[in-house]
Amino acid sequence: ELVYRSFGIALENAQAAASHPGSALEGVRAFFDATLRDRERFLLPAHGGPRIFTPAIRKRQKDIRTALGALLERGQATRELRPDLTPEDLIVAASLLSRPLPVPGEWDVIAHRQIDLIIHGLTPSCSAD
Repeated sequence: ELVYRSFGIALENAQAAASHPGSALEGVRAFFDATLRDRERFLLPAHGGPRIFTPAIRKRQKDIRTALGALLERGQATRELRPDLTPEDLIVAASLLSRPLPVPGEWDVIAHRQIDLIIHGLTPSCSAD
């Protein structure tokens, strides 16, 4: 139940990002910010949670990828986002942001800097093309 709930939170964040009224890049930032905000609520396999993948959980995972894919497509259509980005890229970055590192200082300050760096790297000017 906790893993299913956690994927539900991630799905809500992905859907909110996909329907963000601003630019796609702002939607991606909203997804990262929401993941950081909700980090204490997640119990996911990527965060050390149990590796439970019921059909209902698989459906939520697919729905997360679909929502993030729509966000990326919107940004790629306007050439705002790199053409090679995938939903998995956003999922991996969000997963890393949501797990505080054992470093001195405030994780939120460090994580927000990482969000800025990631956002910069999503734009086509940084593309390897």
